[in-house]
Amino acid sequence: MRNTCRRDGIQVDTIGALLAALCIRRGLVMLTADRDFEHLARHTALELWEPAAS
Repeated sequence: MRNTCRRDGIQVDTIGALLAALCIRRGLVMLTADRDFEHLARHTALELWEPAAS
């Protein structure tokens, strides 16, 4: 995953990559305030939680 992102110009730290891989593998949706995961989600199968529109 880190190599794929790196080819696309996105740098991912080791812990972030591990957390994202865990969520992808287990089918979990990630809840985070770290905007770096938005870039990661665009290039991987990572799903981010988004609040429902009111």
